[in-house]
Amino acid sequence: MAIFRWCSVIFTRPMLRPFVSWFVADTTAECNRRTTPWPGCANRPAGAEVTVFPDDGRHSRACVLPEHHVRCRRATAWTPRPRFPGPAFAAMLVLAGGPVLGQPRPPGPANPTPLAAERLADPSAPPAPDRAMAIYSIVEPWIRQGAVPQNAGAESLAGAGITLRLAGQIVGRGVDAGGDTAALARAVRSAVDEAALRMPIEKDALREEAMAEARQRLCISLELAGPLIPYAPRLYDQVDLEVQVGLEGVAARQGERVAAVFPATMLASNSGPGDALAAAIAQVTGDPTLAIRAAADSQPAAVSKKHGLTLYRFKVTHLAQTGPGRPPMFLFRGGKVVPASEIDSEMLSAFADGLAHHLLGRKWPGDEPLGLLGTAWPAQGKYEPLTASSIERALVALALQRYLERGGARVAPGTEARKSIDELIDGLLRSIAASHLDKRDASAATAALCEPVMLARRGGAERFDRAVAFDSYIEAAGDDAARQFDGVPAGERAIVAWARSRRAEFTRAAGDIAGADALVRRIFRDTSPGQLPSQMPWLGWAELALTRARGDGEVKSGPALREMREQIWKHQLTAADCGADGPDLVGGIVFTASTNPLPTAVSLRPLAFAATMLGERSLTEDRELPRELSRVLAALRFTRQLAADEATGFMYQDPSRAMWGIRSALWDQRQPPEATAMALLMVVETLEALEARSGRAAEAPEPAPAGSPKSP
Repeated sequence: MAIFRWCSVIFTRPMLRPFVSWFVADTTAECNRRTTPWPGCANRPAGAEVTVFPDDGRHSRACVLPEHHVRCRRATAWTPRPRFPGPAFAAMLVLAGGPVLGQPRPPGPANPTPLAAERLADPSAPPAPDRAMAIYSIVEPWIRQGAVPQNAGAESLAGAGITLRLAGQIVGRGVDAGGDTAALARAVRSAVDEAALRMPIEKDALREEAMAEARQRLCISLELAGPLIPYAPRLYDQVDLEVQVGLEGVAARQGERVAAVFPATMLASNSGPGDALAAAIAQVTGDPTLAIRAAADSQPAAVSKKHGLTLYRFKVTHLAQTGPGRPPMFLFRGGKVVPASEIDSEMLSAFADGLAHHLLGRKWPGDEPLGLLGTAWPAQGKYEPLTASSIERALVALALQRYLERGGARVAPGTEARKSIDELIDGLLRSIAASHLDKRDASAATAALCEPVMLARRGGAERFDRAVAFDSYIEAAGDDAARQFDGVPAGERAIVAWARSRRAEFTRAAGDIAGADALVRRIFRDTSPGQLPSQMPWLGWAELALTRARGDGEVKSGPALREMREQIWKHQLTAADCGADGPDLVGGIVFTASTNPLPTAVSLRPLAFAATMLGERSLTEDRELPRELSRVLAALRFTRQLAADEATGFMYQDPSRAMWGIRSALWDQRQPPEATAMALLMVVETLEALEARSGRAAEAPEPAPAGSPKSP
């Protein structure tokens, strides 16, 4: 008799195709018994059947075993997940300065099992890497020569997208989804012809020679489409939820005309799949008003019926040059998947340096006291808004100050790097003073973030003009916020409580400690357990500052903070959650209350305090350290994935200025100052925790409790 295990409804897959689990027969090498036309697994006895999943109808995943029942993916056979060294081994390696080998690589066996060898081909799969490289070798000479042979042909392709960049600027684009042997040639010809018109070359006697030289400096982005899969969404919002942003393109057909938008175009323009489909519909119909997606009669289902359209989605294989003369790089969602094995203490130190260097590059270039450039749009080569808000400037000043105090490996006093960071911090404080000192209208959060920075810099040799007056104003603003706490916006209260706790830690005065403690206790009382992560890292840091101020070692809210951390990890994506669709999402946190069910830079806020907890033995016992460290390292892997690097630079106008900036999301190239500052705080907190706990992870750890999240 088969033994049944209960698998509850557990999650929503990251790319938003629902999957479900239920009673599954524990038949080990046999298959579960439901009718399907697909071939069975290698060990299936005669008459055995495989599982049918609701999202894809009859399912091709053969031999789905209970212990591997995680998610549903169209047309893939399931193979057992390889077992890896546990988190204790990973933590010991990191504390020793070595790479993390204890975290699993993206799903898929290194050595295919017999079952994997019999895997059915995914009918929606784009060209394989070897085929893509062969096609690239055909395309590149055409582009460098500036001409496509008249009768050029290649093997049949569903579609191709070509983007040509010169010094970061797009000079040529070609898209063709005709699905025949000439599709590639047509796409390249369109891109080459446009580049000939748009390249900034003087029209003189040397033009042809200059054009030939410029073509050698063009950077090529090549996307090759898999088969166009018919798609019939009712609403554009549905498209945004169902199409895998950055991985899939969309297309619309009317008669013989086909218009397609490829993933790289969406990434570079910060547009979602719904907007892209609206643009494709407007292009194929020739009616630009159909790109307006708000009206009920302009939704995909209504427009398709009225205009006789067929809509599609498709996957792509993407290659791109990251610089002139460089070989093409295979990209996943417009970047490279950061391996877990790359996250070690040496890498974290370099990461902190890179984040600080990026923030230095955001310094306001003029003489006006404006402090910092605003949110960067690197693909468009602009900042919007042009200047950072006061609270963003204060947060960047705090992050850089913490970097100097704890995390800066190469910022010793007297070095040029130290001088540059000191100057930027003082410049940021000076800009806030210029904006708010006379009007005395700084927000409670801005004043709260400034006060600890100014306390830390009070003994510095160089202080900006009007620092004494600004000091007094900031302290008064903190007092006012504490007295009128009900008037402080809910999202700023934890920051105010943290600033008051830091003052209490600095003064050790009984009145300051009592006042700060009252604010901290009130926030804990007013915040439900499920909402506690939204108060991090500030509330957690406030509690620890109060503990240091009292000197008794008692973290009053320790149990609540531990429970909050467990809730965070329950929402951390593992390799099993993400599958082949999202290895770049592994380690991110998905907040179930969020309208966006994918991890973004917002998750860095609670993760920064999770990193702090590693260094506190009252919150992380020695036996817990390996397990908790492996989870934080997974989160740092995702944080590193958010950072712009050489791979993502193919779509940026000035990759050097974007380098190491933290993007809002993997599909949103904007770089808000807050995201990079919070990432720097998280990395610094981790480095400090590793230093504080160095050597402690080697002790025998406590096994992870049953049901706890697995570390990727």
